[in-house]
Amino acid sequence: MWARISCGQTVGKSIFPAQKKPANPDKIGILNLQFRLDFEERINEVLRLEQYCAIEEFEASLFNLLLTFCQFKTEHKAAISPLIINTIQYVNRHYQESISLYEIADAMNVSASYLSRVFNAEMGVSLPYLINELRIRKAKHLLCETNLKIGEIALQCGMQNVQYFCMKFKQLTAMRPQEYRQINQK
Repeated sequence: MWARISCGQTVGKSIFPAQKKPANPDKIGILNLQFRLDFEERINEVLRLEQYCAIEEFEASLFNLLLTFCQFKTEHKAAISPLIINTIQYVNRHYQESISLYEIADAMNVSASYLSRVFNAEMGVSLPYLINELRIRKAKHLLCETNLKIGEIALQCGMQNVQYFCMKFKQLTAMRPQEYRQINQK
C-alpha cells in the first residue's frame, strides 16, 4: 500500500531533478518541451527492472515518476493549444520522413509563418529544433542498440544527408555519432 506523501517528500530515490518555477514565464514553453522529450527516457529508466533488488524499490521509483509529473503539471500550467498538440503528434509520426515546416503547416491547415510563430510562443523553441531533437534522440537509441552504419541511421531518422546528420548530432550532443556509439554501446 502507498504511504501518504506530503508535497516535496519523495519515496526512495527520485529519478527527476528538482523542478523549479521559471523566473521568466517565457521559459515555461521550454520547460514543457524538455519535460515531454525527457519523459519517455525517464519511463524507460524506471522500467529497467534489473536495477531493483525488491518490488518496493520499483514501486517507489514509479511513484516518484508519477508524483514528479503531477507536480510539474501543477506548477507549470502552460496551456498548449490543440494546434500545437496536433503539430507535435504529426511530427512524432513523421519525423523519419523528410518533412518541412510548410508540409506540417499544410497538414495543420494553417500558414507556415503562423504555425512557426505560435509554436515558438507556446513551446519556447522552434519547430525545426523539435524535429532535430526527436531525430537525434532516435539516432542515439539506434547507435546504442544496433550495429547499423551511420548513413543507415541518418536515413531511418529522416535525414538524407549524412554530413548534415553528423553536424546536427554534434550540435545537440557535443560529440560525433561514432564517439557516442563507442561510449554508450552495450
